Amino acid sequence: MQTLIVPNQEAIVHVIRRTEPVENGTWYRKDLLIINPDTRAVRTLMLMCGLTSDSYTTDSVTNVFGFLDDEHIVYVAVHGSEMENTSYNVEKLNINTGEKKVLYERNPAHISPDFYAPGWLNSRKDTLILPAFSKGTVDVFKLNQTVVSLLKKRFTSTWPMYSISRSPDGERFWHEGKLYDLGGQLLADPLPKGSFRLGVNWSPDGRFSAHSYAFEDGDEHRMAGGESDIVAPQGLVISDQSGRTIQRFETKGTHTHVEIAGWIPERETAIVHYYGIDKNKPIDEQKADNRYKALQLRTGNLSALEAAETYDLDEWELVESWSPYSRFNGQIFVADLNKGKFWRPEEKVSYLGMMKEGDFLWRTIDYHSGKSVFYRLSSATKTVEQLFEGSVNSYSMMLHNNWLISDLDFNYMKIGEE
Repeated sequence: MQTLIVPNQEAIVHVIRRTEPVENGTWYRKDLLIINPDTRAVRTLMLMCGLTSDSYTTDSVTNVFGFLDDEHIVYVAVHGSEMENTSYNVEKLNINTGEKKVLYERNPAHISPDFYAPGWLNSRKDTLILPAFSKGTVDVFKLNQTVVSLLKKRFTSTWPMYSISRSPDGERFWHEGKLYDLGGQLLADPLPKGSFRLGVNWSPDGRFSAHSYAFEDGDEHRMAGGESDIVAPQGLVISDQSGRTIQRFETKGTHTHVEIAGWIPERETAIVHYYGIDKNKPIDEQKADNRYKALQLRTGNLSALEAAETYDLDEWELVESWSPYSRFNGQIFVADLNKGKFWRPEEKVSYLGMMKEGDFLWRTIDYHSGKSVFYRLSSATKTVEQLFEGSVNSYSMMLHNNWLISDLDFNYMKIGEE
């Protein structure tokens, strides 16, 4: 399921997938459900329909990759029938008229039994990138041209992790501790010898990235993570857009670990989280002795942040996070850098966005009770207000113009003031 916001309009686009297994494959269809919640206008368009020999591979590539302008989307469509093998086209569609145009015919390839890692459209809207998961081939489609290029280097992933972490503007990506541009050219290789790479954290504006790493992986440096333990980082290298290292932190030889909790892009500031590990606690609570510091990315200046109540913060600056694989924003974290204070909920929550009134909206998720409680941090009263309870089943949610939208069941709820 995908949900997209139409640029400069009030409409929402839901991409609906339907399949029907048959003797020689699976009929695979996707439709667009276009909803204007304010006017209650609803339209549908068929996006694609074809027979596939491997629905898993087809699932991995037949996505809508974004809007090229206010009315055209770009996507990969499946084609195939009882008489023709499975194939794909890169196409664009006008959501207002339903007109389609094929940009690349019989491209990308049907790579079954391999599949595609998440592809992306760059922010300039002129390049579509589609990486294969195991083979590591990367197809680069120039949407204003007629030739597709294949990067010389292979960028493989190993199950169950994606090894490519693209930038928010889609112009660069990390792979196995190294930064590359869309031509496959190496920009940076900053991790120290003797370390092993962990995760990448991009600032939401794409101007900075933080790559975490570790030197030791003994039991004292691992958190229980369900199917496998999670190695806690002992180092961070922070790079600018060009890949130049601007800051580095290490806690080697100690039981303290370090990670990026989030970013305040307009202040060129990152929030650095220092913590220990307490394995006697539940999985979600094993980070102990938590300390937070504000890092000025250009100067390297670190200043401690003190936990406070919401009404003790004069200025609210949202500590943001971004992921190439999910639109969910994780925890809500609000800081007042001038006072050196911060506030965040004690429980694990999912941040949903900012309301028109300037209030922050989030919800708790309790899988044991099956309930989800919605809260907002009021800009008027500087207090936390409980709004209502909902079901955990509506996990995939987004906030747009004070409409709370569940793309699992297409439920729309208006909240807040007009």
